[in-house]
Amino acid sequence: MTTASAERIWQSLSVFAGNLSGQSVPGYRGDSVFTRQLARTYTTIDEQQVPAFSLQAATDFTSGLVKPTGRQLDIAIDGAGWIVVQDASGQPGLTRNGLLSLAATGEVLTANGARVMGQAGPLTIPAFTQLTIGHEGSVSIIPAGAWEVEEVGLIRFANPPVTSLIRSPDGLFRLADGSVPVSDPQVRIISGALEESNVDLMAEYLNVVEAGKTMDLHVRMLSAFDQMAGRGNELLNLTRR
Repeated sequence: MTTASAERIWQSLSVFAGNLSGQSVPGYRGDSVFTRQLARTYTTIDEQQVPAFSLQAATDFTSGLVKPTGRQLDIAIDGAGWIVVQDASGQPGLTRNGLLSLAATGEVLTANGARVMGQAGPLTIPAFTQLTIGHEGSVSIIPAGAWEVEEVGLIRFANPPVTSLIRSPDGLFRLADGSVPVSDPQVRIISGALEESNVDLMAEYLNVVEAGKTMDLHVRMLSAFDQMAGRGNELLNLTRR
Protein backbone atom coordinates (compact mmCIF):
# COMPACT_ATOMS: atom_id res chain seq x y z
CA MET A 1 0.00 0.00 0.00
CA THR A 2 2.84 2.38 0.85
CA THR A 3 4.59 1.70 -2.44
CA ALA A 4 1.38 2.39 -4.41
CA SER A 5 0.87 5.64 -2.52
CA ALA A 6 4.45 6.69 -3.25
CA GLU A 7 3.90 6.02 -6.94
CA ARG A 8 0.81 8.24 -6.94
CA ILE A 9 2.80 11.01 -5.27
CA TRP A 10 5.46 10.81 -7.99
CA GLN A 11 2.71 11.04 -10.61
CA SER A 12 1.27 14.09 -8.83
CA LEU A 13 4.69 15.74 -8.77
CA SER A 14 4.98 15.15 -12.52
CA VAL A 15 1.66 16.96 -13.09
CA PHE A 16 2.67 19.82 -10.80
CA ALA A 17 6.00 20.14 -12.61
CA GLY A 18 4.16 20.35 -15.94
CA ASN A 19 1.96 23.11 -14.58
CA LEU A 20 4.96 25.06 -13.32
CA SER A 21 6.73 24.77 -16.68
CA GLY A 22 3.60 25.98 -18.48
CA GLN A 23 2.93 28.88 -16.12
CA SER A 24 4.69 31.37 -18.40
CA VAL A 25 3.20 30.01 -21.65
CA PRO A 26 0.38 32.19 -23.08
CA GLY A 27 -2.99 30.43 -23.03
CA TYR A 28 -1.64 27.39 -21.16
CA ARG A 29 -4.19 25.15 -19.47
CA GLY A 30 -3.07 23.55 -16.22
CA ASP A 31 -3.93 20.06 -14.98
CA SER A 32 -5.30 18.94 -11.64
CA VAL A 33 -5.00 15.47 -10.13
CA PHE A 34 -7.44 13.24 -8.30
CA THR A 35 -7.70 9.58 -7.30
CA ARG A 36 -10.21 7.31 -8.96
CA GLN A 37 -11.34 3.86 -7.94
CA LEU A 38 -10.68 1.26 -10.61
CA ALA A 39 -13.86 -0.57 -11.61
CA ARG A 40 -13.99 -4.15 -10.26
CA THR A 41 -10.33 -4.03 -9.29
CA TYR A 42 -9.20 -4.98 -5.82
CA THR A 43 -5.91 -5.57 -4.07
CA THR A 44 -5.21 -7.76 -1.06
CA ILE A 45 -3.92 -6.08 2.10
CA ASP A 46 -3.60 -8.05 5.34
CA GLU A 47 -5.74 -10.80 3.79
CA GLN A 48 -8.56 -8.35 3.04
CA GLN A 49 -9.89 -7.25 -0.33
CA VAL A 50 -9.82 -3.45 -0.64
CA PRO A 51 -10.56 -1.24 -3.68
CA ALA A 52 -7.66 -0.30 -5.93
CA PHE A 53 -7.19 3.32 -6.98
CA SER A 54 -5.34 5.10 -9.76
CA LEU A 55 -4.28 8.70 -10.16
CA GLN A 56 -6.10 10.68 -12.86
CA ALA A 57 -5.27 14.08 -14.35
CA ALA A 58 -7.89 16.49 -15.65
CA THR A 59 -7.30 19.73 -17.55
CA ASP A 60 -8.61 22.99 -16.14
CA PHE A 61 -10.15 24.82 -19.10
CA THR A 62 -10.94 28.08 -17.31
CA SER A 63 -9.59 31.15 -19.09
CA GLY A 64 -6.52 33.06 -17.97
CA LEU A 65 -6.24 36.82 -17.66
CA VAL A 66 -5.89 38.79 -20.90
CA LYS A 67 -3.19 41.44 -20.90
CA PRO A 68 -2.46 43.95 -23.68
CA THR A 69 0.95 43.81 -25.34
CA GLY A 70 0.53 46.26 -28.22
CA ARG A 71 2.27 43.80 -30.55
CA GLN A 72 0.60 43.49 -33.97
CA LEU A 73 0.75 39.70 -34.18
CA ASP A 74 -0.39 38.95 -30.62
CA ILE A 75 -3.97 37.72 -30.28
CA ALA A 76 -6.04 36.43 -27.36
CA ILE A 77 -9.24 34.42 -27.66
CA ASP A 78 -12.10 36.44 -26.16
CA GLY A 79 -14.09 33.80 -24.25
CA ALA A 80 -14.46 30.26 -25.55
CA GLY A 81 -12.68 28.98 -28.64
CA TRP A 82 -9.35 27.86 -30.07
CA ILE A 83 -6.92 28.79 -32.82
CA VAL A 84 -6.75 26.01 -35.41
CA VAL A 85 -3.17 25.09 -36.33
CA GLN A 86 -1.27 22.44 -38.27
CA ASP A 87 1.72 20.63 -36.80
CA ALA A 88 4.92 19.66 -38.65
CA SER A 89 3.35 16.39 -39.81
CA GLY A 90 0.32 18.17 -41.27
CA GLN A 91 -2.09 17.12 -38.51
CA PRO A 92 -4.62 19.64 -37.14
CA GLY A 93 -4.41 20.88 -33.58
CA LEU A 94 -5.84 23.53 -31.30
CA THR A 95 -4.12 26.14 -29.15
CA ARG A 96 -4.89 29.23 -27.09
CA ASN A 97 -1.35 30.53 -27.42
CA GLY A 98 -1.68 33.65 -29.55
CA LEU A 99 2.00 34.60 -29.54
CA LEU A 100 2.31 34.51 -33.34
CA SER A 101 5.26 35.17 -35.61
CA LEU A 102 6.11 35.21 -39.30
CA ALA A 103 8.44 32.79 -41.05
CA ALA A 104 10.73 34.02 -43.83
CA THR A 105 8.14 32.67 -46.28
CA GLY A 106 5.38 34.78 -44.71
CA GLU A 107 3.71 31.80 -43.01
CA VAL A 108 2.08 32.65 -39.67
CA LEU A 109 3.45 30.40 -36.92
CA THR A 110 2.69 29.78 -33.26
CA ALA A 111 5.38 29.96 -30.60
CA ASN A 112 6.10 26.22 -30.98
CA GLY A 113 6.31 26.39 -34.78
CA ALA A 114 2.83 25.13 -35.74
CA ARG A 115 1.23 26.76 -38.80
CA VAL A 116 -1.77 28.96 -38.13
CA MET A 117 -4.63 27.92 -40.40
CA GLY A 118 -6.62 30.26 -42.59
CA GLN A 119 -9.88 29.36 -44.29
CA ALA A 120 -8.10 27.79 -47.29
CA GLY A 121 -4.98 26.35 -45.65
CA PRO A 122 -1.95 27.65 -43.76
CA LEU A 123 -2.14 31.42 -43.44
CA THR A 124 0.54 33.35 -45.33
CA ILE A 125 1.02 37.11 -45.19
CA PRO A 126 2.96 39.01 -47.89
CA ALA A 127 5.43 41.77 -47.04
CA PHE A 128 3.69 44.72 -45.41
CA THR A 129 4.25 48.05 -43.76
CA GLN A 130 1.23 47.82 -41.47
CA LEU A 131 -0.86 44.90 -40.20
CA THR A 132 -4.20 44.71 -38.39
CA ILE A 133 -6.07 41.67 -37.10
CA GLY A 134 -9.80 42.16 -36.65
CA HIS A 135 -11.86 40.78 -33.78
CA GLU A 136 -13.23 38.03 -36.07
CA GLY A 137 -9.71 37.04 -37.19
CA SER A 138 -9.48 38.94 -40.47
CA VAL A 139 -5.90 39.90 -41.36
CA SER A 140 -5.52 43.20 -43.20
CA ILE A 141 -2.28 44.80 -44.32
CA ILE A 142 -0.89 47.72 -46.23
CA PRO A 143 1.42 45.86 -48.64
CA ALA A 144 5.02 47.00 -48.97
CA GLY A 145 5.20 49.72 -51.61
CA ALA A 146 1.44 50.33 -51.56
CA TRP A 147 -0.94 52.67 -49.74
CA GLU A 148 -4.29 50.89 -49.70
CA VAL A 149 -5.44 48.39 -47.09
CA GLU A 150 -5.83 44.83 -48.35
CA GLU A 151 -7.40 41.85 -46.54
CA VAL A 152 -5.11 38.83 -47.02
CA GLY A 153 -6.69 36.14 -44.89
CA LEU A 154 -8.99 35.03 -42.10
CA ILE A 155 -7.67 33.06 -39.15
CA ARG A 156 -9.55 29.83 -38.59
CA PHE A 157 -11.07 29.19 -35.17
CA ALA A 158 -12.95 26.27 -33.63
CA ASN A 159 -14.97 25.80 -30.46
CA PRO A 160 -15.53 22.09 -29.75
CA PRO A 161 -16.79 20.93 -26.34
CA VAL A 162 -13.82 20.85 -23.96
CA THR A 163 -14.95 17.39 -22.82
CA SER A 164 -13.97 16.10 -26.28
CA LEU A 165 -10.40 17.45 -26.10
CA ILE A 166 -7.16 15.76 -25.08
CA ARG A 167 -3.72 17.28 -24.64
CA SER A 168 -1.04 15.90 -26.97
CA PRO A 169 2.65 15.57 -26.00
CA ASP A 170 3.46 18.56 -28.24
CA GLY A 171 1.21 20.77 -26.10
CA LEU A 172 -1.56 21.08 -28.69
CA PHE A 173 -5.10 19.94 -27.97
CA ARG A 174 -6.88 17.56 -30.31
CA LEU A 175 -10.27 15.93 -30.56
CA ALA A 176 -10.26 12.59 -28.76
CA ASP A 177 -11.86 10.83 -31.74
CA GLY A 178 -9.17 12.11 -34.11
CA SER A 179 -11.57 14.16 -36.23
CA VAL A 180 -10.79 17.56 -37.77
CA PRO A 181 -12.09 20.56 -35.77
CA VAL A 182 -15.09 22.28 -37.31
CA SER A 183 -14.68 26.01 -37.97
CA ASP A 184 -16.67 28.36 -35.77
CA PRO A 185 -17.06 31.91 -37.16
CA GLN A 186 -18.54 33.07 -33.83
CA VAL A 187 -15.19 32.92 -32.00
CA ARG A 188 -13.81 36.38 -31.30
CA ILE A 189 -10.35 37.63 -30.41
CA ILE A 190 -8.62 40.62 -28.85
CA SER A 191 -5.72 41.80 -30.98
CA GLY A 192 -2.54 43.21 -29.50
CA ALA A 193 -3.01 41.11 -26.37
CA LEU A 194 -2.14 37.70 -24.92
CA GLU A 195 -4.00 35.40 -22.57
CA GLU A 196 -1.94 34.35 -19.59
CA SER A 197 -1.67 30.80 -18.34
CA ASN A 198 -4.46 29.80 -15.95
CA VAL A 199 -1.94 28.13 -13.61
CA ASP A 200 -1.87 29.54 -10.07
CA LEU A 201 1.87 29.69 -9.41
CA MET A 202 1.62 29.90 -5.61
CA ALA A 203 -0.88 27.03 -5.45
CA GLU A 204 1.41 24.83 -7.53
CA TYR A 205 4.40 25.59 -5.32
CA LEU A 206 2.34 24.65 -2.26
CA ASN A 207 1.23 21.43 -4.00
CA VAL A 208 4.85 20.52 -4.69
CA VAL A 209 5.88 21.25 -1.09
CA GLU A 210 3.03 19.16 0.36
CA ALA A 211 3.67 16.30 -2.05
CA GLY A 212 7.36 16.43 -1.15
CA LYS A 213 6.59 16.22 2.56
CA THR A 214 4.26 13.27 1.99
CA MET A 215 6.86 11.53 -0.17
CA ASP A 216 9.49 12.02 2.55
CA LEU A 217 7.11 10.41 5.07
CA HIS A 218 6.55 7.43 2.78
CA VAL A 219 10.29 7.01 2.22
CA ARG A 220 10.83 6.95 5.98
CA MET A 221 8.03 4.39 6.40
CA LEU A 222 9.51 2.15 3.71
CA SER A 223 12.91 2.43 5.38
CA ALA A 224 11.39 1.50 8.74
CA PHE A 225 9.59 -1.49 7.20
CA ASP A 226 12.83 -2.59 5.58
CA GLN A 227 14.67 -2.41 8.92
CA MET A 228 11.89 -4.35 10.66
CA ALA A 229 12.00 -7.03 7.97
CA GLY A 230 15.77 -7.27 8.37
CA ARG A 231 15.50 -7.70 12.13
CA GLY A 232 12.77 -10.29 11.66
CA ASN A 233 15.03 -12.28 9.37
CA GLU A 234 17.83 -12.07 11.93
CA LEU A 235 15.54 -13.46 14.64
CA LEU A 236 14.45 -16.31 12.38
CA ASN A 237 18.05 -17.19 11.63
CA LEU A 238 18.83 -17.24 15.38
CA THR A 239 15.93 -19.58 16.17
CA ARG A 240 17.05 -22.01 13.46
CA ARG A 241 20.56 -22.41 14.92
